[in-house]
Amino acid sequence: MSLADQLLRIGPLTIPVWLVASATGLAIVAIAQRTIWRADRESWSTANDAALSAVLVGFAVWKLTPAVTRIEQIVEAPARLLYYPGGTAGLVAGLLTGIGVGAVVYLRKASGRRARVAIHGAVLLSGAALGFGIASLVPSRAEEPAAIPDFVFLSGYERSLDASKPTVITAWATWCGPCTAQMPEIDRFYANHGEEVNVVTLNLTGTEPSIEAVRGYLGDSGHLFPVALDSSGETARALGITATPTTVVFDAAGRERVRRVGAVNADWFARRVLPLRR
Repeated sequence: MSLADQLLRIGPLTIPVWLVASATGLAIVAIAQRTIWRADRESWSTANDAALSAVLVGFAVWKLTPAVTRIEQIVEAPARLLYYPGGTAGLVAGLLTGIGVGAVVYLRKASGRRARVAIHGAVLLSGAALGFGIASLVPSRAEEPAAIPDFVFLSGYERSLDASKPTVITAWATWCGPCTAQMPEIDRFYANHGEEVNVVTLNLTGTEPSIEAVRGYLGDSGHLFPVALDSSGETARALGITATPTTVVFDAAGRERVRRVGAVNADWFARRVLPLRR
Protein backbone atom coordinates (compact mmCIF):
# COMPACT_ATOMS: atom_id res chain seq x y z
CA MET A 1 0.00 0.00 0.00
CA SER A 2 1.45 3.37 -1.02
CA LEU A 3 1.84 6.24 1.46
CA ALA A 4 -0.91 8.12 -0.40
CA ASP A 5 -3.39 5.34 0.44
CA GLN A 6 -2.48 4.96 4.12
CA LEU A 7 -4.98 6.53 6.51
CA LEU A 8 -5.50 6.92 10.24
CA ARG A 9 -9.04 6.66 11.54
CA ILE A 10 -9.90 8.93 14.46
CA GLY A 11 -13.56 8.51 15.32
CA PRO A 12 -15.49 9.42 12.17
CA LEU A 13 -12.46 11.09 10.57
CA THR A 14 -9.92 9.55 8.23
CA ILE A 15 -6.64 11.47 8.04
CA PRO A 16 -3.77 10.72 5.63
CA VAL A 17 -0.69 9.24 7.30
CA TRP A 18 1.57 11.61 5.33
CA LEU A 19 -0.25 14.59 6.85
CA VAL A 20 0.09 13.24 10.39
CA ALA A 21 3.78 12.44 9.82
CA SER A 22 4.53 15.91 8.46
CA ALA A 23 2.68 17.63 11.32
CA THR A 24 4.51 15.46 13.85
CA GLY A 25 7.89 16.33 12.34
CA LEU A 26 7.00 20.01 12.42
CA ALA A 27 5.89 19.78 16.07
CA ILE A 28 9.09 18.00 17.14
CA VAL A 29 11.27 20.65 15.51
CA ALA A 30 9.17 23.44 17.06
CA ILE A 31 9.74 21.96 20.53
CA ALA A 32 13.46 21.66 19.80
CA GLN A 33 13.61 25.30 18.71
CA ARG A 34 11.93 26.41 21.91
CA THR A 35 14.45 24.45 23.95
CA ILE A 36 17.63 25.34 22.05
CA TRP A 37 17.03 28.96 20.98
CA ARG A 38 15.54 30.43 24.13
CA ALA A 39 17.34 33.72 23.62
CA ASP A 40 15.79 34.13 20.18
CA ARG A 41 12.23 33.58 21.34
CA GLU A 42 10.57 36.29 19.25
CA SER A 43 11.97 34.97 15.98
CA TRP A 44 11.10 31.30 16.45
CA SER A 45 7.75 32.21 18.00
CA THR A 46 6.84 34.22 14.90
CA ALA A 47 7.98 31.37 12.65
CA ASN A 48 5.92 28.93 14.70
CA ASP A 49 2.84 31.16 14.48
CA ALA A 50 3.17 31.41 10.71
CA ALA A 51 3.70 27.66 10.31
CA LEU A 52 0.86 26.69 12.66
CA SER A 53 -1.53 29.10 10.95
CA ALA A 54 -0.58 27.68 7.56
CA VAL A 55 -1.07 24.07 8.69
CA LEU A 56 -4.40 24.64 10.43
CA VAL A 57 -5.91 26.74 7.66
CA GLY A 58 -4.56 24.45 4.95
CA PHE A 59 -5.99 21.37 6.65
CA ALA A 60 -9.37 23.07 7.16
CA VAL A 61 -9.54 24.05 3.49
CA TRP A 62 -8.56 20.53 2.39
CA LYS A 63 -11.20 18.95 4.61
CA LEU A 64 -13.94 21.43 3.67
CA THR A 65 -13.33 21.34 -0.09
CA PRO A 66 -16.06 18.69 -0.65
CA ALA A 67 -18.58 21.31 0.53
CA VAL A 68 -17.86 22.93 -2.84
CA THR A 69 -16.95 20.00 -5.08
CA ARG A 70 -19.68 17.69 -3.70
CA ILE A 71 -22.26 20.29 -2.71
CA GLU A 72 -25.30 18.23 -3.77
CA GLN A 73 -24.27 15.23 -1.68
CA ILE A 74 -23.36 17.43 1.31
CA VAL A 75 -26.70 19.24 1.22
CA GLU A 76 -28.47 15.88 1.08
CA ALA A 77 -26.53 14.57 4.11
CA PRO A 78 -24.27 17.16 5.85
CA ALA A 79 -22.52 14.47 7.91
CA ARG A 80 -20.80 13.34 4.72
CA LEU A 81 -18.46 16.29 5.10
CA LEU A 82 -16.78 14.39 7.95
CA TYR A 83 -16.04 11.41 5.71
CA TYR A 84 -15.31 12.77 2.25
CA PRO A 85 -11.61 13.21 1.49
CA GLY A 86 -10.52 16.57 0.12
CA GLY A 87 -9.13 14.98 -3.03
CA THR A 88 -6.64 16.58 -5.40
CA ALA A 89 -8.63 19.83 -5.59
CA GLY A 90 -8.64 20.06 -1.80
CA LEU A 91 -4.92 19.34 -1.58
CA VAL A 92 -4.07 22.09 -4.06
CA ALA A 93 -6.48 24.56 -2.43
CA GLY A 94 -5.19 23.71 1.04
CA LEU A 95 -1.54 24.12 0.04
CA LEU A 96 -2.09 27.46 -1.69
CA THR A 97 -4.28 28.84 1.09
CA GLY A 98 -1.95 27.60 3.82
CA ILE A 99 1.08 29.13 2.13
CA GLY A 100 -0.79 32.40 1.68
CA VAL A 101 -1.89 32.59 5.31
CA GLY A 102 1.59 31.66 6.53
CA ALA A 103 3.11 34.41 4.37
CA VAL A 104 0.66 37.01 5.69
CA VAL A 105 1.47 36.13 9.32
CA TYR A 106 5.19 36.24 8.52
CA LEU A 107 5.02 39.66 6.86
CA ARG A 108 2.88 41.15 9.64
CA LYS A 109 4.91 39.88 12.60
CA ALA A 110 8.47 39.56 11.31
CA SER A 111 9.26 43.23 10.63
CA GLY A 112 12.90 43.89 11.40
CA ARG A 113 13.62 40.19 11.96
CA ARG A 114 12.58 38.68 8.66
CA ALA A 115 15.87 36.97 7.92
CA ARG A 116 16.02 35.27 11.32
CA VAL A 117 12.34 34.33 11.19
CA ALA A 118 12.83 32.93 7.68
CA ILE A 119 15.68 30.74 8.95
CA HIS A 120 13.54 29.37 11.77
CA GLY A 121 10.71 28.82 9.29
CA ALA A 122 13.03 26.88 7.00
CA VAL A 123 14.06 24.71 9.95
CA LEU A 124 10.39 24.04 10.72
CA LEU A 125 9.71 23.07 7.11
CA SER A 126 12.69 20.74 7.15
CA GLY A 127 11.10 19.00 10.15
CA ALA A 128 7.83 18.54 8.26
CA ALA A 129 9.72 17.21 5.23
CA LEU A 130 11.72 14.86 7.46
CA GLY A 131 8.53 13.49 9.01
CA PHE A 132 7.08 12.89 5.55
CA GLY A 133 10.29 11.23 4.39
CA ILE A 134 10.42 8.88 7.37
CA ALA A 135 6.77 7.92 6.86
CA SER A 136 7.43 7.12 3.20
CA LEU A 137 10.33 4.82 4.16
CA VAL A 138 8.43 2.83 6.79
CA PRO A 139 6.90 -0.21 5.10
CA SER A 140 3.17 -0.68 5.55
CA ARG A 141 1.94 -3.73 7.39
CA ALA A 142 2.61 -6.78 5.26
CA GLU A 143 -0.57 -8.37 4.03
CA GLU A 144 -1.07 -11.52 2.05
CA PRO A 145 -2.49 -10.40 -1.32
CA ALA A 146 -6.12 -11.38 -1.57
CA ALA A 147 -7.77 -13.22 -4.44
CA ILE A 148 -11.15 -12.45 -5.95
CA PRO A 149 -13.62 -14.77 -4.18
CA ASP A 150 -16.90 -16.20 -5.41
CA PHE A 151 -19.81 -13.96 -4.52
CA VAL A 152 -23.40 -14.52 -3.50
CA PHE A 153 -25.31 -11.62 -4.99
CA LEU A 154 -28.45 -10.02 -3.62
CA SER A 155 -31.38 -10.84 -5.89
CA GLY A 156 -31.92 -7.98 -8.32
CA TYR A 157 -28.37 -6.70 -7.89
CA GLU A 158 -26.45 -9.47 -9.66
CA ARG A 159 -23.77 -9.09 -12.29
CA SER A 160 -21.40 -11.61 -13.89
CA LEU A 161 -17.72 -10.77 -13.51
CA ASP A 162 -15.65 -10.47 -16.69
CA ALA A 163 -12.25 -12.07 -16.13
CA SER A 164 -10.68 -9.77 -18.72
CA LYS A 165 -11.49 -6.62 -16.72
CA PRO A 166 -10.12 -5.15 -13.48
CA THR A 167 -12.30 -5.59 -10.41
CA VAL A 168 -13.04 -3.16 -7.57
CA ILE A 169 -14.65 -4.48 -4.39
CA THR A 170 -15.92 -2.20 -1.63
CA ALA A 171 -17.05 -3.61 1.73
CA TRP A 172 -19.86 -1.71 3.41
CA ALA A 173 -22.74 -1.86 5.89
CA THR A 174 -25.95 0.12 6.35
CA TRP A 175 -24.86 1.30 9.82
CA CYS A 176 -21.51 2.66 8.57
CA GLY A 177 -21.49 6.45 8.20
CA PRO A 178 -18.48 6.65 5.86
CA CYS A 179 -20.10 3.93 3.72
CA THR A 180 -23.22 6.06 3.32
CA ALA A 181 -21.02 8.99 2.32
CA GLN A 182 -19.26 6.85 -0.27
CA MET A 183 -22.37 5.36 -1.90
CA PRO A 184 -23.09 8.31 -4.27
CA GLU A 185 -19.45 8.14 -5.39
CA ILE A 186 -19.75 4.45 -6.25
CA ASP A 187 -22.97 5.28 -8.11
CA ARG A 188 -21.17 7.91 -10.16
CA PHE A 189 -18.21 5.68 -10.95
CA TYR A 190 -20.46 2.74 -11.81
CA ALA A 191 -22.67 4.87 -14.07
CA ASN A 192 -19.63 6.10 -16.02
CA HIS A 193 -17.44 2.99 -16.06
CA GLY A 194 -19.58 0.01 -15.07
CA GLU A 195 -19.11 -1.54 -18.53
CA GLU A 196 -15.33 -1.17 -18.42
CA VAL A 197 -14.60 -2.71 -15.01
CA ASN A 198 -16.18 -5.14 -12.55
CA VAL A 199 -17.74 -3.31 -9.61
CA VAL A 200 -18.89 -5.27 -6.56
CA THR A 201 -20.13 -3.79 -3.29
CA LEU A 202 -19.83 -6.37 -0.54
CA ASN A 203 -22.38 -5.97 2.23
CA LEU A 204 -21.26 -7.38 5.59
CA THR A 205 -24.64 -8.98 6.03
CA GLY A 206 -23.69 -10.79 9.22
CA THR A 207 -23.58 -7.40 10.95
CA GLU A 208 -26.99 -6.30 9.62
CA PRO A 209 -30.43 -6.78 11.27
CA SER A 210 -31.63 -8.68 8.20
CA ILE A 211 -31.32 -8.95 4.44
CA GLU A 212 -34.61 -7.07 4.22
CA ALA A 213 -32.94 -4.13 5.98
CA VAL A 214 -30.19 -4.16 3.37
CA ARG A 215 -32.69 -4.30 0.53
CA GLY A 216 -34.72 -1.48 2.07
CA TYR A 217 -31.61 0.67 2.45
CA LEU A 218 -30.65 0.15 -1.19
CA GLY A 219 -34.16 0.73 -2.44
CA ASP A 220 -34.65 3.92 -0.45
CA SER A 221 -31.35 5.30 -1.74
CA GLY A 222 -31.87 4.24 -5.35
CA HIS A 223 -28.52 2.45 -5.67
CA LEU A 224 -28.25 0.09 -8.66
CA PHE A 225 -24.66 -1.19 -8.52
CA PRO A 226 -24.03 -4.93 -7.96
CA VAL A 227 -24.39 -6.00 -4.31
CA ALA A 228 -22.92 -9.18 -2.87
CA LEU A 229 -23.86 -10.57 0.54
CA ASP A 230 -21.47 -11.89 3.18
CA SER A 231 -23.66 -13.50 5.84
CA SER A 232 -20.92 -15.60 7.45
CA GLY A 233 -17.99 -13.21 7.26
CA GLU A 234 -15.97 -15.70 5.20
CA THR A 235 -15.76 -13.45 2.14
CA ALA A 236 -14.49 -10.52 4.21
CA ARG A 237 -11.90 -12.77 5.86
CA ALA A 238 -10.77 -14.08 2.49
CA LEU A 239 -10.27 -10.51 1.33
CA GLY A 240 -8.55 -9.46 4.57
CA ILE A 241 -11.23 -6.87 5.32
CA THR A 242 -11.51 -5.78 8.95
CA ALA A 243 -13.10 -2.31 8.67
CA THR A 244 -15.73 -0.47 6.64
CA PRO A 245 -15.56 0.92 4.12
CA THR A 246 -12.62 -0.94 2.63
CA THR A 247 -11.92 -0.93 -1.09
CA VAL A 248 -9.75 -3.58 -2.74
CA VAL A 249 -8.74 -3.23 -6.40
CA PHE A 250 -7.61 -6.12 -8.60
CA ASP A 251 -6.10 -5.93 -12.06
CA ALA A 252 -7.38 -7.91 -15.03
CA ALA A 253 -5.13 -10.83 -14.06
CA GLY A 254 -6.80 -11.06 -10.64
CA ARG A 255 -3.84 -9.65 -8.67
CA GLU A 256 -4.49 -7.26 -5.81
CA ARG A 257 -3.09 -3.85 -6.68
CA VAL A 258 -4.60 -1.29 -4.29
CA ARG A 259 -6.24 -1.39 -0.86
CA ARG A 260 -7.82 1.57 0.90
CA VAL A 261 -9.67 1.91 4.22
CA GLY A 262 -12.02 4.88 4.44
CA ALA A 263 -14.44 6.70 2.17
CA VAL A 264 -13.17 7.67 -1.28
CA ASN A 265 -14.72 9.53 -4.19
CA ALA A 266 -15.39 8.64 -7.81
CA ASP A 267 -12.20 10.37 -8.95
CA TRP A 268 -10.16 8.11 -6.65
CA PHE A 269 -11.84 5.05 -8.17
CA ALA A 270 -11.05 6.32 -11.67
CA ARG A 271 -7.38 7.02 -10.87
CA ARG A 272 -6.79 3.66 -9.21
CA VAL A 273 -8.93 1.35 -11.35
CA LEU A 274 -9.09 2.64 -14.94
CA PRO A 275 -5.30 2.45 -15.61
CA LEU A 276 -5.54 -1.31 -14.93
CA ARG A 277 -7.73 -1.92 -18.00
CA ARG A 278 -6.15 -4.00 -20.75
